Amino acid sequence: MVLTVCPYPLTWNRIYCKLKKKWIEDGCSGEHPPKPLIVDLWASSSDQEKSERWCETLEWAKKNHYSLLQELYNQPMYGGFDTSDSLTDFSSSASTNQPDMSVRTSTRRLQ
Repeated sequence: MVLTVCPYPLTWNRIYCKLKKKWIEDGCSGEHPPKPLIVDLWASSSDQEKSERWCETLEWAKKNHYSLLQELYNQPMYGGFDTSDSLTDFSSSASTNQPDMSVRTSTRRLQ
């Protein structure tokens, strides 16, 4: 089965830059947004590591009330093959490892 792992690097970097910009505009309070696994880290990271970092990014955005819906709309996502039970199947709500995707309904939108 092919699972959604994370956005492709260009999209992930664009999202990270916008999250970081908003974090700075909001006074750098709290933790820095998770850095994406792109460039050299993309090649040296497993699909599981990419999935975990992407989930950290979604949770960070939710915690800080940033919506990623507009950023992800119609963007192709990188998919990996299910080689372990720890990768997240975003297509099935039955997955126990599924991150809370309610970040999509957060109140603040990235500009």
